[in-house]
Amino acid sequence: MAQIQTQYNNPDIEAYRLGLLSDTQGLIRNQQLGRQVQGLRGQVNPATGLSYTDAEIAQLLSTPGSGTEGEEGYVAPTNYDPAYISSISQDAVFQPPAFKVAGLNVNQTDAIDLAARGVGSYKPYIQAGTSTLGQGIGTVGTGVEAAQAGTNFALSGLQNASNMGQSVADTTSANARALKAPLQASLASSTQGGLTAAQQGQFGANLAADLARASTFRAQNQLADAANFGLGTAKSGIAQLAGASAEFDPTGIGAYNNPYQDAVVAATLADLERVAARRQQAAEDEVARQAVSAGAFGSSGYERALDRSINPIQEELDRNTASAIAQLRSQGYESSAQRAMSAFEAARNRQLQTAQTTGQLGQAGAATSANAAQAGGQLGLGAEQLAQGSALQGAKLGLDANQMAAANAQALATTGLNIEQLAAQTGMNAANLAGDMANRAGVLSQGLGSLMTTAGQAQGQLGIQQAGMGELEQSLRRNDISDLLTTGGIQQTNEQAVLDAQRMTDQQSYQLPFQETGFLGDIYAGVPTSASTVTSGSTSSASPFMQAATLGIGGLSAAAGASRAGLF
Repeated sequence: MAQIQTQYNNPDIEAYRLGLLSDTQGLIRNQQLGRQVQGLRGQVNPATGLSYTDAEIAQLLSTPGSGTEGEEGYVAPTNYDPAYISSISQDAVFQPPAFKVAGLNVNQTDAIDLAARGVGSYKPYIQAGTSTLGQGIGTVGTGVEAAQAGTNFALSGLQNASNMGQSVADTTSANARALKAPLQASLASSTQGGLTAAQQGQFGANLAADLARASTFRAQNQLADAANFGLGTAKSGIAQLAGASAEFDPTGIGAYNNPYQDAVVAATLADLERVAARRQQAAEDEVARQAVSAGAFGSSGYERALDRSINPIQEELDRNTASAIAQLRSQGYESSAQRAMSAFEAARNRQLQTAQTTGQLGQAGAATSANAAQAGGQLGLGAEQLAQGSALQGAKLGLDANQMAAANAQALATTGLNIEQLAAQTGMNAANLAGDMANRAGVLSQGLGSLMTTAGQAQGQLGIQQAGMGELEQSLRRNDISDLLTTGGIQQTNEQAVLDAQRMTDQQSYQLPFQETGFLGDIYAGVPTSASTVTSGSTSSASPFMQAATLGIGGLSAAAGASRAGLF
């Protein structure tokens, strides 16, 4: 027997559900209306050239109806009151809130500014250190020059002093030999009479003593001149150290530049441009492929996408180009400066060695002055002793004239021998004094050259320390930047958390009406319905075709209900 079952829902429950559906539709329409109103308020009315007013927005959003009310297909008109449009707040949430990113705070911007201002801050320290180092090199070089000049001057003084000593010896020998004739005459007269001979012998002795003192005085003056000459040599070596503090002139660094530096820079730039060109072409191909797939090739969106893809590559190329050029130029300059400074230091070292030798000669000259005075005193003492010996010899001649003849002959021979010995000793002393003077002058110049070298090294070390201050300043600056970035990052993280929390709050406020509507819909969906069933038919089962027809009729009924509810 066929059966037909018809189920009728409780009309009250159905009414509640339809009312909820209507409320949901109104909520969605209000959301859409709010978004439209907020969007139009920021646009310009092309008819007036001014921003849309609320009255113009109300007129623009209102739609006329169509069809006849009560008939199928009728659409009621939609009219919005300007006052209602004005009541819609621009701050109201009609769409999911946008994501916000916390901007850079004061600490982060200060860190960026500090890092930017710190670029090249080490240069003044490097320049000051280079200047001081150049001064030290100049001091060492001047010491070398002065030592060399002092050495040459001392050697010349040594030769001159040797010649002067030989001249002193010759003069002393000639003066001593000149005494032989008066002594011989005096001794010959002493053989003729005792008292007369004694007087004549005394007179000859006095004359010999006077001549010896005169010769000693002349020798002392000549030795003093030699000592002054050695001392002048030392002073000259010292004076030649006056230019030792001349600093290194960096203008000559260009002569040590690498002639292939520009070629290296050009090749590096060409490599960077080739890499950037390949990346740019790949980006253009990818954007074109995506635009073709989306059917937007040649549109303004395609142009903007192309700019977004190409501009970063070009900016990266510019940064890489500037960085590569700066690095290559910096390396080239440092290499040229190193070669120039190495050549400069080598020249200054030779100059210091020369100044050191000259200083030693000058120091020896100062000591020679003291030795010359001592030698003069010894010569004066010898002259006095010679005068006393001559007086004693004259007395002996007065006592025994006969014996004096033999004694005179012996004394004459002895005097001649003493004269020759005195001449030889005087020449030897003069030569020794000259050599000692030259040696002391060289030692003095060497000491002064060593002093200048030590001073130059100290200046060079100070220059290195000054340059190291630049590195210390950069290190401390990096520490400050790191601290600012750390504290700024903490603040930015906190600000981002606040923005995220605010967005979550706005998101919940936006979703609350939909959640409440959904919750109410879930409740209505779970309410049991009251239904009455009417069954009629035969015992035979329905065919599959009839079952499908029944399902189709049910579907059409559901579709008609949804249409009346405004779902379609």
